[in-house]
Formats: sequence, C-alpha cells, structure tokens
Amino acid sequence: MFIAWGQELGFLYNDSYSEILGAKHPAAMGRRFKDVWSEIWDDVEPLVTKALSGEATFHEDLPLMMQRKGFQEQTYFTFSYSPAHDESGSIGGVFCACTETTREVEARAAHQADKEYLHDLFKQAPGFVAILRGPDHVFELVNASYLQLVGHRDIVGKPVRQVLPELEGQGFFELVDGVYRSGEPFVGRNLAVKLQRQPGSPVEERFLDLVYQPIFDRTGRVTGIFAEGYDVTERVRAEVALRASEERLRRSQELGGALPYEWDITTNQLLAHPAFSKLYGLRSDEPLTYEAVTARIHPEDLSRVRATHQNAFKMGGPYEQEYRIVLSDGEIRWVMARGEPVYGESGEPNALAGVVIDISQRKSAELALAESEERFRLLADGAPALIWMSDETGRITFANRHYETMFGNPAAAVEGEGWKNIVHPDDVETFTLAFLKAFEQREPVSLNVRVKDRNRDTRWLRCEGVPRFDSSGGFLGFIGCNVDISEAKVSEIALRESEERHRILFEQAAAGVGHMDLDGRWLMVNQTLHDILGYTEGELIGRTLQSLTHPDHPDDDQPLLLALDAGEIPSFRCERRYIRKDGSAVWVETTVSLVRNHSGTPIYRVAIIQDIQNRKLGEEALRASESRLRLALDAGRMAVWESDSGTGTITTSPELNRLLGFPSDTSLTPEQIRSRYAPGARERLQAAASAALRRGERHAEEELEVIWPDGSHHWLLLRADLETRSGPDSIHIRATGIAFDITARKRWAEHQRILIDELNHRVKNTLATVQSLAAHTFRNTNEESRPALRAFEERLFALSRAHDVLTRENWDGAELGEVIKEVLEPYLRQSGKRFVIEGSPMRLAPGVALALAMALHELATNAAKYGALSVPSGRVSIGWTTNGEDPALLVLRWEERGGPPVTPPTRKGFGTRLIERMLATDLSGQVQLTFVPTGVVCVVKAPLKHQENLPESEPIRLVV
Repeated sequence: MFIAWGQELGFLYNDSYSEILGAKHPAAMGRRFKDVWSEIWDDVEPLVTKALSGEATFHEDLPLMMQRKGFQEQTYFTFSYSPAHDESGSIGGVFCACTETTREVEARAAHQADKEYLHDLFKQAPGFVAILRGPDHVFELVNASYLQLVGHRDIVGKPVRQVLPELEGQGFFELVDGVYRSGEPFVGRNLAVKLQRQPGSPVEERFLDLVYQPIFDRTGRVTGIFAEGYDVTERVRAEVALRASEERLRRSQELGGALPYEWDITTNQLLAHPAFSKLYGLRSDEPLTYEAVTARIHPEDLSRVRATHQNAFKMGGPYEQEYRIVLSDGEIRWVMARGEPVYGESGEPNALAGVVIDISQRKSAELALAESEERFRLLADGAPALIWMSDETGRITFANRHYETMFGNPAAAVEGEGWKNIVHPDDVETFTLAFLKAFEQREPVSLNVRVKDRNRDTRWLRCEGVPRFDSSGGFLGFIGCNVDISEAKVSEIALRESEERHRILFEQAAAGVGHMDLDGRWLMVNQTLHDILGYTEGELIGRTLQSLTHPDHPDDDQPLLLALDAGEIPSFRCERRYIRKDGSAVWVETTVSLVRNHSGTPIYRVAIIQDIQNRKLGEEALRASESRLRLALDAGRMAVWESDSGTGTITTSPELNRLLGFPSDTSLTPEQIRSRYAPGARERLQAAASAALRRGERHAEEELEVIWPDGSHHWLLLRADLETRSGPDSIHIRATGIAFDITARKRWAEHQRILIDELNHRVKNTLATVQSLAAHTFRNTNEESRPALRAFEERLFALSRAHDVLTRENWDGAELGEVIKEVLEPYLRQSGKRFVIEGSPMRLAPGVALALAMALHELATNAAKYGALSVPSGRVSIGWTTNGEDPALLVLRWEERGGPPVTPPTRKGFGTRLIERMLATDLSGQVQLTFVPTGVVCVVKAPLKHQENLPESEPIRLVV
C-alpha cells in the first residue's frame, strides 16, 4: 500500500509495495507520484483526481504497462484509490491498497488454452469417452465414438438409466453405482453388452474394453465418473473364431484330418487320401499326377514349393511349408505340407511322402487377429489417456503414443523402469510401494500421482492397473490406464469462468435472448431484446410474451408449447408482430426451446428473437413489384413460359392459350403446345438455342410459326434466357422467356416485300423506257453522235446492275465487293486478270451503293478509252478501308498502272464532273482525282453513317 500526500502528492509506501516498485525503490520514497510512475500516469491520473475530489474507486485486474526493471512489461493490479484526510478533516492525499495479479491473470489465460486443447483431444479420441456427473450419472460430455456406439442418441444432460434402458439387468448400472460409492476404479476387458444401436432395431451384442475412473473434487468427494474404452467386438469375435479353428484342427488331426500322400518320382504319380483330390479341387476318378497338383498351387508360391521339393531330394531330411492353392472357381485355400524323401535300395531318393493339412480357417483367423491387434494398438495410440502394460516382473512392456505427447520422449523411454524419470521425485517411493504391493497380491491398484510433463510442469494423474492372467490362471503382468486429472483440481475456477463467458454471450448477443418461466413470464432478457421492443432495462421482467403480441395474431402457439414441454419437438419458430413500448408494431422471428434439469423436468424456456422488420418491408415491396410486372405483361399481351429439356416440361401463363388458339381454361401440355408448331419450327427453336450457347450467350430470340385449328397461320416472337444444367447422362437446357404475337408485323413485312418487288420491276421498266427513248432520239443523228448514245446506254446499264444488287438484298443495302464486281462485269469478263480488288467485307446503304456504282462506271469507261484498260499491259487496283471511328470514314482508291502516259486534261469532261458532283452531293464526301504520268489515281472519302462491317468474314482479294 502507499499514500500520495500533499499538493505534490509525495510518495510514501510500505515494505510490501517496495517489491512492486522493483528498481525504482528506494529512490521513489518521498518523490512526486507523477515522477515515480510517469509511464502509467495517463492511466491513473483520472483516478487520483476522483480521490482528491472525495470519490473512491476500485479496479480489478487493471492492465498497466510498467517500467520498473529497466524494460516495459505488461502487469495487472487489483486496487482501490481512497481520499486520505488530514487532522482538519480535509482531503490531504490519496490512499491506495493494491495487489499485483499479473501471475494469476496469466495463469488463467494459460489454463483456458490448456482446457480448450484437452477438450479438442477429448472430442477426437478414437476410443469412446464420456464423463458422467452426480449419483444419477448424468452425461456431461461424450465424444463422437461414444455416440456412434449408442446409435447417436440425444444423451447429453440426461441420466444413463433414462437414455440406455436396455442396460438394465446387464450389471453396468451396478458397476457405475459401485465406482461412485467406493471411489475405486473399474477396469474390464472383453465385456459383453447388449445395445440398441439404431431406433427400432433389434438389440445387438458388442464387446468392450472398459475403464470407469471416479472423478474427485478438492475435498476428495466423488463427483462423477470418467468412462473410457474401446469397442473390441471384432477382436473378440476373431479370437473366438481362432479358438474354434484350432479346435477343429485338433479334432481333424485326431480323426485323421491330416491327408497323407506319396509322390513316386519314377512314375510321376501320387498316391493320396481320397479327400486329397477334394481339397485340391480335382476329380476323384482321375489319376493324380505331380503336374495336376502343382497346377493348383498359386503362381506366387509355385517356384518356392518346387525349390523345397528339389532341396529335399538333394539335402535329405524332413521339410514343412505353407502355400496357397487356387480352385477352378477362384477360391483360394491355404495348406500346410510336411514330408521327407523316401529312399530306394540303391540309396537314392525315389519318392516324397508326407501329409497336407487344410489351414485356410486358421490363416483367416490369424489375419483377423492381426488386424484386431493392429486396431487395438491404433486405438491405444490415439487415446488421450496413458495406456500401459507390464510383464510379470513389473517391467513396462508397452506404452501408448500419448506418453510421447505428454512427456516429449518416445513411448519406449518409459519401458523397463524408465517410468521413474517422469514421476515427481516426492511421489516415487509411494508410487513404487503401491505397485509392489499390487504385484505381490495380484490385485488391482489405484492411486493419484504427480508427474513432470514435457515442459517440466507438474500434472496430476489417476493411475489404474489390473492384473492379467492367461487361460490357465498364470500371472502375466498388469494393464493400466493413467488419466490426467489436473483439470479436476481447478474445476471450480473453470466453472466460474464458464458461467462468466455464458453471461457475456447472453448480454452481447446480436439477437434478442430471454428466459421465460413455464407460464410465459420473462425471467431475464438481454439488452438487444430491450432495444427491439423499446423498453428500458428491467421493464420486461414479469411480463408475458403474449401480452406483447399484436392483437391481429391468434393465440396459436399453445399447442406448440405443449408439444415442446412433452418433448415431442425440440423447438419451434414463428413470425409475428409485437407491440413496442411506444405503441408501434415490429415484425420479429421467435425461436422457442426448452431447458430441462438432469432428470428431464422442464425448468424454463429460452426465446431467441430476431428483428425482421426490414425483411418484411422488403417482401411487401417485392410483392408490389411482382404485381406491377404482372400488370405490364397483361397490358402488353405477352405470355410467360418456362421449359426444361431434361424433364420435358413446359409451364406457361394463360396468355399463351390465346396466342396458340386454345380455350383460356385449358391447362396446356407440352404435346398440345407442339401440336400447333408449323413443320420444322421445333428444330429451328432448338437450333437457335444451341447457336446462342455456342457463342457463349445466355439470351436467344427466334420467330415461331404456329397453325391454329382453323388453318390460319400466326407468328410469335420468342425471347428466352438460357441456362445449361448437367444431368446424370447428358446436358439439358432450361429456358425462361416471353412470347408475343407478331402476326400483323409479319403480314406487313410480306406486303412491303411485294411492294418493293413491284417497285423494282417498275424501276427496271422505267430504265428500259429511257433507253428506248434515247435510242429513238439519237436514231437520225450522224455517226459523230453515236459515241454519246453508247456512253448514255452504258451509264444506264451500270445503274441497272447496281439496282440488281440492291434488289437481291431487298434494298436493305449491298456489299461493296458485290457492287464493284457487278458494275465492272463487262470489263472483268474480258480483262485477263488486269484488276486487283481487295478490302474488308462491308455493307453500304442503298444511296451510297448507287453513287459509288456510277462513279466506278465512269472511271472504268475512261480507263477503257484513254487509260490502263486501253492497252494489254495496263492494270487497275481497287482497294478500300475504314478508319474505325463513328461515323466510319470510307476511303476507296482507284489506281491505274501500265497504261499510256497520262497528262492532266485542259478541261474537265462530263465523267469527271459526274464523279465529283455526285459523290459530293449524295455522299457528302470528297473526291481527289489525280492525273499522274503512271496512271489515273482517284481517292474517294465518304462518311458512312449506316454501313455495317462483317468482322466474322475473311477479307476480299480478287485478281480478275
């Protein structure tokens, strides 16, 4: 303790406090409080201020970062600050009584970590483990292996007689009662028990190795039982089978079961017992030969058997060996053969004589026993307890792997007398005397002993050992189990910490949590529940949940509460509105469960309440949205449908009945729907869906033609969202979409197509009429005017060819390459590969196509008269590109080479003016016409507002 006195708060302390000061002592005496503990002054100054103002404070395990030994260290203190009065009654300083709790806080943290580690080991133990509490033996903890043994019943928190009633009369209830009363452990081996391992199934007999270890409190009173063991049914059955096999072998030998044989090597024949052929799967009416017998020997054993026979002839003397034989049906048998050579008058061996014995059952039993022993070793090594065995002299012959886990040394280190190295020195003599006495009297031993674990920390073990005897009663040694009971010695502290954790979880839970008595009145509630219902702390205590329920909700949970109390259901959940303190309603989801005592009697109910107000508001908004969507679909007269190719099902809205010509009250089947399809319609739908999926798209659109019963044709537009699903044997498509009637649109489109065809026909007739008029006009002119007539007709032909291209495309546009080939067709046909045409596929609007067609015609006409096409060596290249911008800019280049030298004209002709004016007017473009000596170059640049690129096609390159 210390006092900080006066205005400077001078420091005065007793001898005990000097240990807390460390290196600060004795210099701290009389110094200012703030200077002594400068590193924690920010933490304690508010407390000092309160004390100087007359307010006392108390703190428990307060963390403080101190520097008292030359370095920073984390410390914990429990202390109080109180005002100290002088002779006049005024506050003259601060008095502090304190205790350092650093070690206790660190010890509790370490204990909690150890407890969690041991709890994990408990759960993962390969053997079955359980902890029973109280005289009624209520299950407190069980691991997965124990639950598997008893059929995964709900046993935690219930007494053993209630949950395992079939054990009545089998002696196990009496055993645990005796261990609880006497405090003496019980160790049993190969104990038969009858358990019902599945509900409604017959009782099954199992065999157990079992240890009942009493658990003591600090006063030495038994408070529970630790049960640990292994299901050794398979091992016991294997041992029984082995004993039965040995008995059969003994009887077989007594009754002549060893089958004699003799192999005459001169004749290669075998003389044998009649059962010999049956053993080897050979026919008894056929002679036995060495080859026939050895053909039955397993291929992996044959060379060894033959080598044994050859060695017997060579070295002499008896032999014995075991090998496998394989019967014709694939069955494998084990035999043991014993024999020795038989010598003739010449002194040379001329036969082998011996017996064979069928040892198949013995081999199976040996294999089963070996597997059982291996399983036992694995179970022992996996057990969280220390399991050991000794010989008759007391030397340890086996220790499981948990010794290495606990003590850090291999298990072999405790064999012999190595155990003395782990027992606490103060307990070695007592431990040794107890075991020596048990060995002398051949009776069980049980005692508690201290040991040093791998970290040299002291731990407590409960050591149990029982004598082992062979079948004749001979003493073989001891087998034992040592259980770590260190935890039991601190169980009271652990219990308090557990209760504190549960309190924190209860108070800090994100959901509202409350306990109610069996009449529905609140016993305790957390702050979250207060917040949900708008009440302050304590206002809900004593009120019933029903009194908070909105009056619109019926009182329909009473049957559920009765079923809950009767154990018919583990819990129930409901959604309803509660009335908050301010009168407003709040939607909540309530889950109610029941807590029972160890005898199964209901104690109180637990209610977990979640605020679902926002979810309910969202559901209401979703319903309103669905209503609006349904209204929109009805207004648009659109049908909604869903199909699944895997199940072959189609679901539709009533609007589809109208679209397909069915009565509105008909429930459509897939067959009825498909009966309306026009021929080939179903295949086109499937092809459209498959094509979309191949492109990696989830959306598809296709037109569907249907035929009504009156023979009328109707068209629907289907749009669908596609989803692929994998089935057991195939991949099927699930589609969801809409359908609406486009019959009127289809009929208008057909009418439009007829009008366009008629217009095209009339345009061509008009061009023919113009040509005829021109011919009549120029008929009486002189020869000098004939070229003008031909030029005029050629321009009409070029315009007609461009119209032909557009007509084939229904005047939706034309591909630039096709326009070029059609307009230049007369020159391409006779040019002899003098044209090079190249560029990316590109669709042009009709007006653009016509303008370019006329320009190309003029350029070709000029080249044929004066340019590259006027001589055989001349060549023309036509190429085009776009700049990729929006709108795109078409750049088309006409270039002549190899023709007569070119000189710029002194005046512009009609063709040049036609090119420049038409392209400038119709295309809003630019034309650059250059007369270079090597040939004419024409570059056309025109914005294409409606052109369509075809990136999936290959670029065009023609040499014609």
